[in-house]
Amino acid sequence: MALWGKHEAYKHSDDEYAIGVGDEIHEIFKSYHDDILIVSDQEKSVSSTAGHALMDSNVYAATRYIQANDHITTLKGILSAGDADAFGKLAETEALTLACPHDVQRPLLHVDSTGDSICHPTPA
Repeated sequence: MALWGKHEAYKHSDDEYAIGVGDEIHEIFKSYHDDILIVSDQEKSVSSTAGHALMDSNVYAATRYIQANDHITTLKGILSAGDADAFGKLAETEALTLACPHDVQRPLLHVDSTGDSICHPTPA
């Protein structure tokens, strides 16, 4: 496993290259891997590169970067402790942040009494 980008929780991290962090990972996570599900054979309307570039002018960018850095700190503890439940919750929060970018501080999905999913924060 590797980390790309400078982060205070990782002494030798850098924005110019990735560093290995596999020796800090609990055994339970060493069998995890990425899977990609292709749901359409159509070309994406916005490329990943263009999507990343959109963050340059996004009003939520600063908040999102703070959230992402906080999540890296949280993730470091989760990965070293082997807390699979916390890992799942954090992964879900990240996924919903991308799906509901208008509220990156509390990007939770609300399901109302009819069972419909609504892309906005759950009531506090």
